[in-house]
Amino acid sequence: HNMADAFDVLDSLQQITELRDEEKSSAESLCSHALLFVTSRLKADADPFDSRITAAAAAQAFFNLCVKRASRDDDGVTSFKAGDLTVSKDSAQADKNLALAKELRDEAFLKLLPLLNDESFFFEKVDI
Repeated sequence: HNMADAFDVLDSLQQITELRDEEKSSAESLCSHALLFVTSRLKADADPFDSRITAAAAAQAFFNLCVKRASRDDDGVTSFKAGDLTVSKDSAQADKNLALAKELRDEAFLKLLPLLNDESFFFEKVDI
């Protein structure tokens, strides 16, 4: 088993969410950033092969992706007409997804706590 890399994180991310076509090109860099975010917070003696590292990085990548999606989807258009079809976008759903992604991330980092340098770095709770 090798040390986690961006492709492992990408694999895990794709088990959490289906990537949209426009996200695929940037997915690898999204994952390597998330992995760096996690590994930079590990204790010096942490096992770099620990599967929780990949899981936390994937959860972090998913969170970042949801933030991007929320801002991209929220372009002020809440509903538009396409022919006879009215398509409305539910920003409450985006918020829900974001809250879910944050929960997932917090859980993954909780599992990772024994390997982390500083546990106080981001457990701020957000009311939903």
